[in-house]
Amino acid sequence: VVEQSAYTPEQLLGYEKFWDIISTEKTYYGSALKRGLEQGMKQGRAEGLEQGRAEGLEQGRAEGIKETARKLKLMGLSAVDIRKATGLSEEEINGL
Repeated sequence: VVEQSAYTPEQLLGYEKFWDIISTEKTYYGSALKRGLEQGMKQGRAEGLEQGRAEGLEQGRAEGIKETARKLKLMGLSAVDIRKATGLSEEEINGL
């Protein structure tokens, strides 16, 4: 404060202009940071949904194969034939 009181009117104007620039830069930086954060979150959500869908489809597919193998086993097909039809291992088939 003491230092500022010794400024000439021109120096004081320059000092105020300097702080206006700093304030503007902080505002721009904050806005850019917020936009980047929002964009990153949106992208993260989309990637998470995509990954979740892919995992869900894979789990559903695996369960469908196991269910088919169970039915084939109940129908009396051999483990070898079930393995050929489903791709499951003999251990998996025996565990059904």
